[in-house]
Amino acid sequence: PTCKTGPGTQIQTAYVIPGSGGSAGGPASPTSITNMFGNSGSAAQDPQVALLLEKERTRQLEMQLNHDKELEDRRGRWVGAMKEYETNEINKRHQESLKQQKELQDERLKIKRNLQEEHHKVLNTLEEKRGKAELEKEKIRQQNLPQMLQHDLEKTTLTHKQFLEKLSHIGNGLLEFTGDKQRMTQTALVATGLAVGIYGAKHGTKAIADVASAYLLTPPLVTDTSRIGLNQIIRHPIATFFKPTVKLPEPIYPIALQDKINTYIRAIKYHRLHNEPIRHGLLYGPPGTGKTLLAKTIALSLGMDYAIVQGAQIRDSKELTTIFAWGKASRKGCVILFDEMDAIATNRLQANLSEESRKLQSTLYALTGDDTNKTLVMGTTNLKGVIDPAWESRAGLVLEFPLPDLETRIKLLQDKFNQSIVKHDLIKCTPDMNIHEEITEIAEKIEGFSGRDIRNLTSAFLAEAYSEKDHTITTHLLHKVVRDTLEQKNKLK
Repeated sequence: PTCKTGPGTQIQTAYVIPGSGGSAGGPASPTSITNMFGNSGSAAQDPQVALLLEKERTRQLEMQLNHDKELEDRRGRWVGAMKEYETNEINKRHQESLKQQKELQDERLKIKRNLQEEHHKVLNTLEEKRGKAELEKEKIRQQNLPQMLQHDLEKTTLTHKQFLEKLSHIGNGLLEFTGDKQRMTQTALVATGLAVGIYGAKHGTKAIADVASAYLLTPPLVTDTSRIGLNQIIRHPIATFFKPTVKLPEPIYPIALQDKINTYIRAIKYHRLHNEPIRHGLLYGPPGTGKTLLAKTIALSLGMDYAIVQGAQIRDSKELTTIFAWGKASRKGCVILFDEMDAIATNRLQANLSEESRKLQSTLYALTGDDTNKTLVMGTTNLKGVIDPAWESRAGLVLEFPLPDLETRIKLLQDKFNQSIVKHDLIKCTPDMNIHEEITEIAEKIEGFSGRDIRNLTSAFLAEAYSEKDHTITTHLLHKVVRDTLEQKNKLK
């Protein structure tokens, strides 16, 4: 097209040459065309020139995009080639590793087969040598067999001859003995006397020993008893005969439980008075709630002896029989308390018992199956459900010992406080202390404590007071000991 570049000047044809005009703007820069028209403002405002410039700019942008795309494609092909190369190298190395492992495994199998073959060869050699030795020994035995048979025959003949001679001597002696009636009579009397003496000494000694053991020797498994034993008599003969009456601490139980206990004791007294069989008992509840103390209290209130046995220490039925024989031999009667009764009377429906445990249970049921008013058997356990139903049927009374309620805790604290602190010569309380209020406040804080825990708490009061200079119990001291005891109990939980 024809365009004007200035007054009186015309350009018939324009060519856009990339990079022309010495422009630094890159290939096909649009300023190259602009430079061709000079600096005239009218040429720059020509629509045809502007259109050419815009098309050239678009073409150059497309060329730049195509160039970038080609570079990106080349880069993608290069990355793909590198990944393919890496994958091939990894596969190649993996195949080489598998090949090496297979070769190593084959080598190990080869070595193992060689060792097995060598071992079999050695074993075969040893077997051959042993077989040859056995054949040699058998050959020697066959060669010496006639001589051995001859020797055995001569020995048998000599033994038979000696036996006949002894039998002949015995027969001649019997004939002479039976011919003399006086000698026969004397011999018969002497033999009878010896037999009676030996039998009487043997069984009489055993009977005396059994009686002495039952009456005087305390079984080893009895950990505590009010009955006097032989060992006490030997160690302290004078103190034993002048021994004061056993004194127990006054048991403190909740009112409902105390009523059941009183009813049970009255029933046993009535049965013993009318020579009727007494009912056994089962006591269950948390540790330290007074179950063992109740058994001792019942025994002393009935005028009977008591014996405490740890059920977990009984190993066989013989020990159990010994304990019952010793208890029945008591002149006053005996209350036998089996602590941890579940050790010897476990519920057979919930546990797989050994043969010895079953035998022990059968012995227990046999010993308690007969009606008697001489022996009262009581058992304690922490959980009721673990006791065998066969023993629960023999227990006429089943008592649950709960943890003390607030009223019972106050009574227990008051009783222990009076026994160990108020009546103590070296320990004193501050004059302004209201003991009843302090005990009530402490009882409210120690909910869940058993009777044993309360006894230990009062002992802690006493020990803490001893550590003070003036041996004085203050309100601060009491609450400090209670706080420390509760923290320790929570840590143990």
